[in-house]
Amino acid sequence: MRQDQTTIKQETSARYSKATSVYPSGSQNHSSVIAQGTQLTQRQAQIFDICEQIYQQQHAMYVQKTHRIGQRIVSFQQPYVRPIGRGKVKNPTEFGPKIDVSNSDGLLRIERYSYEAFNESKDLIMVIERYHQRTGVYPQRVLVDQIYRTRENRRYCHDKHIRISGPKLGRPAKHRQQNLKIEHQDERDRTQIERDFSLSKRCYSLGKLKAKLKNTNLTQVGLSILCVNLDRLQRVALVCLFFEKRALTSDLTA
Repeated sequence: MRQDQTTIKQETSARYSKATSVYPSGSQNHSSVIAQGTQLTQRQAQIFDICEQIYQQQHAMYVQKTHRIGQRIVSFQQPYVRPIGRGKVKNPTEFGPKIDVSNSDGLLRIERYSYEAFNESKDLIMVIERYHQRTGVYPQRVLVDQIYRTRENRRYCHDKHIRISGPKLGRPAKHRQQNLKIEHQDERDRTQIERDFSLSKRCYSLGKLKAKLKNTNLTQVGLSILCVNLDRLQRVALVCLFFEKRALTSDLTA
């Protein structure tokens, strides 16, 4: 077994040395092609640049003997897409945009859109301040997931007199049963945004983004969120119309 591994390492090193001797660097190869008088189209020049970046990244990972590198390119067609580790059993690594969405008054709003991995907990203060700019007041309560319940966010909500969902830090309070009922109701209300995400992925193709360009990809995400909001407004309008007709009927028969 050890001899087989040693042989594989020697063959890999020999192939790498041969490849680096033929192509010493991506930039030199690119320059040599242009020096020969070859006219590259804009698309070909972009592919050349992507190949250079991929070569440099792979070379750096080989020399440093690692499997990770910043700004790693995993697609020729979409060089801006980055692998994002999710820790899921079915899909431990996902590719595509990562969005942070808030729900206020039943309508979704995109708060952050990025192809890089980011920590959502750092956006909570920004989202609350945006809500204050739109409405002029701070919300009475904020229903968030566990990742948002950091000490910094808890301190900010306490200073602004905003109740944040979830159990409080420290020892359990005396009125534990009452707090459990409030926490249970907050969690039930918070699941609305999870249902909205599920609806957007199942019915409005948020989980199947097929756009190739960066701008069109963002447009497709925005249209999916817009369709979810229109679906919500349509349901509210139908409910209001139903009760209005019911009230008119009762007035006529009274």
